[in-house]
Amino acid sequence: MTTPDRILRAKAQDRDPSHFALTERQRQRHERVVAISQYLIAEEGCQNITFRGLARALRMSTAALRFHFVDMEALLAEIIRRHLRKLSAALGKYEPTDPHRQQKRRAAYLAYTRTPLGGFTEAHLVLVRDFHTLPDDERKGIEIIRRGLGKLLAGDQADEAFLLLDAPFLDAAAIEARLGTPVLQAHKLQTQKPEPPQNQPAPPAKPEEMNAWNNPGSGEKPGNWIFTSGIPINSRAPPLAA
Repeated sequence: MTTPDRILRAKAQDRDPSHFALTERQRQRHERVVAISQYLIAEEGCQNITFRGLARALRMSTAALRFHFVDMEALLAEIIRRHLRKLSAALGKYEPTDPHRQQKRRAAYLAYTRTPLGGFTEAHLVLVRDFHTLPDDERKGIEIIRRGLGKLLAGDQADEAFLLLDAPFLDAAAIEARLGTPVLQAHKLQTQKPEPPQNQPAPPAKPEEMNAWNNPGSGEKPGNWIFTSGIPINSRAPPLAA
């Protein structure tokens, strides 16, 4: 069994990083390759795109694309790593002494995982849907980043948050409930209805008044969450404008 090209490339880069340093023009092309590939993979799914077909879509030869990424797995892993690093940096930049830290972290989490229309961002969709298609050698490095992100999300409950970031167990409502506790409490105070008189039974709750915040562990499916506004959102939305 031969060693995969991506492993050989990684070992070669560790041996002599200067050999793989990019010029400014090459770096700009590298960024364009990542950005366009992220959009195409999010739209079509990694399993529905071949490396050769992606090169044609980018108006590049397969050899030119391999200059930047030796195979589709290496490209997919790079997209996911970038997304998780940006998300981790956004959540970690707020000081514990900031009185609005929880609200800011929740807003940062939403900004990096949702589009304004309510669907997944391109990079987060790739993480949720395609992460488990990666080979073990690419997943190990990403696991380290995800565990660090879990600590940021849940403090001492890092293992629980780590599971929430996993595709089969993704539960954004629970994560957002944890991050947005002050916001949630304020919302409940503002929308709390007066209790009915003691001699009259309380009217039954309407279905639309029930939401995932009241029961974040109720088995919501990714992309079918309901927020404090009570407005359901779809799992997909048109990609953001470039």
